Amino acid sequence: MPDPLLRLLWSQAIESEENPPLALCASEKYIVVTLVDKSVHVLNPDGIQQRSFTDLSDRVWLLAIHEDRLIMSQEEGTILQYNLLSGASLATLTGHTTRIGALHVSTQTLPILFSGSKDGSIRVWDFLGATCLAVLSGTHAGLVRHLHTDAATLFSCSDDGMACIWDTRTYTLVHRLRVSGEATFGAVSSTSLFFTGSGDGQIRVWDRGNGSLLASIDAHKPVVNGLLLHEGRLVSTGTDGWAKVWSVGTFELLSSMKMHDHAVTARGIANGWLVTGGKDGGYETDVCGIDSRIRAWNMDAMRTEGNEHGKEEFGTPAMMIRDLKVVPGRVVVSMVKRGKPTIEAWEVNK
Repeated sequence: MPDPLLRLLWSQAIESEENPPLALCASEKYIVVTLVDKSVHVLNPDGIQQRSFTDLSDRVWLLAIHEDRLIMSQEEGTILQYNLLSGASLATLTGHTTRIGALHVSTQTLPILFSGSKDGSIRVWDFLGATCLAVLSGTHAGLVRHLHTDAATLFSCSDDGMACIWDTRTYTLVHRLRVSGEATFGAVSSTSLFFTGSGDGQIRVWDRGNGSLLASIDAHKPVVNGLLLHEGRLVSTGTDGWAKVWSVGTFELLSSMKMHDHAVTARGIANGWLVTGGKDGGYETDVCGIDSRIRAWNMDAMRTEGNEHGKEEFGTPAMMIRDLKVVPGRVVVSMVKRGKPTIEAWEVNK
């Protein structure tokens, strides 16, 4: 008998009432979740809790993992580093003056950490040596929400409606792009293109070489809150609950699926399935307090709008789906279920 397409591997509640999760990060060795009470919890791939950090001075909003090193950004802009094996503090990185909105670790050459803040700056760190290599400033005037690298290029997006393309060899600005008057929530890049999704519901397609705008796509209402690339296709999600698939070559809509009644709150692609978390059946004030689901859409079984073929549901409803991460062989989800912060791991088969 073939393996089920979606199989729960484990579900682990953290004993902490009325204390929802904030940040989630997962690697092949570790799963780390932070909670509103400023605590940080480390689990192994089997869902067994390994250690907790409970003496931090502020909430942790963002996480990154590099080998056995945990990188955390606190609310006031400080970046902490801990050894996940021993629990020892390794270094503290200071320089940002307020909340950090994006962390990105690049290992294309030397391990480099990029951090973007509400102070408008992007800092470049040799985090192993606890040294700031460069400060990229003067381009963003709001919270930097997105950072990613591709070859020798850094892409950044912020709340002020601007997106920037940087040369990471010289840490200089290549292009400054006016996306819209709204915040930019998602961005991805291909070999020659840069895609941004923003609060005006538009996906914009840019030539990453010369910075020109190639297309503006009316994608979601009101907000495009996530973008992914998969096998030459662009996948978008929105606060309207829809997931849509677009041609990277022609920018035409290929397929769409109503994943949730309300906003998609998390997304990832695993083994050809688009996996999303989102709001269903009401808001969090629903009388039952149960309104969020995890759903998956088979990308190889795409159909036209409104056809539910290829959509599956994971497990039982939760009060809130906070985030999900895809690691080899599984999807890790943070949520609130039965009043407790909970982590679940799901196997997704083709």
